[in-house]
Amino acid sequence: MGKGQMNASRYADYLTAEPNSFLAKIFGVFSLNLYSTTFYFVVMGNALPTDVTVHERYDIKGSWENRNAKLPQVGHVVTCRHCNKQYVFGSEMARTSSWRKGQYFKNAPLRKSIACQYRQSHQPNLVFKDNDLNFKLQLDNAQAVVTQLVKDSDFLCELGTMDYSLLIGVHKEPIRFTRIARSASSPFGQTDLIREVTATTIHGPARYYLAIIDMVQCWTMRKRLERLCKRFFYGQDFDGISAQPPKVYAMRFQEAVREKVIARDE
Repeated sequence: MGKGQMNASRYADYLTAEPNSFLAKIFGVFSLNLYSTTFYFVVMGNALPTDVTVHERYDIKGSWENRNAKLPQVGHVVTCRHCNKQYVFGSEMARTSSWRKGQYFKNAPLRKSIACQYRQSHQPNLVFKDNDLNFKLQLDNAQAVVTQLVKDSDFLCELGTMDYSLLIGVHKEPIRFTRIARSASSPFGQTDLIREVTATTIHGPARYYLAIIDMVQCWTMRKRLERLCKRFFYGQDFDGISAQPPKVYAMRFQEAVREKVIARDE
């Protein structure tokens, strides 16, 4: 039995023992012979829902070197994450979107664009990364989630894999508040200098979708050379480079989950 077959067997046994695992579900590994060339591919289950709008996506590794998303510029041609069509970012169709607080649509030029067939407007295929995450996930069962993620990453460490990510999908919903009654003479909460107006609705995270993805990369000679090159040729932080041995990678991943991603239970 080869190493790949052995890992596949251990993977199946692990998911049987850990039904609540966040590891992405692999249904099969296949090969296809086409024009005298053999292609290999993996069939996996969706990590994010298709019937719910996922407003933001994050790819978290625990590293920090080069872990910022590349934001599209107004006027550039980008690909829509929903319909896979190319369009001019900042066009009329894109400007009607509620994407990322709307700050990238200010003063956008009017351009003709093909309508998105799945959503009201196009959205760029943008995945945020570690350095873009500026909030912690507030969860009812935070400790249970952290414990499971630690188990999953420990298992991947045993398999000798690294470079995996925690994929986070964020679905936002409007949350409405009951208006506070004010006296007829003073409709605002106020002091002598301050005027207060109570919000009736906020738009924030309502559901999170989590999965560990890209979990088949082993600690190969190529990855060892990548780590050395980034350190000595590009001057990157040795600890912040994504390419790390499996044990170090797992420990850093777990620290990020505990300290940066998921808020502790109170």
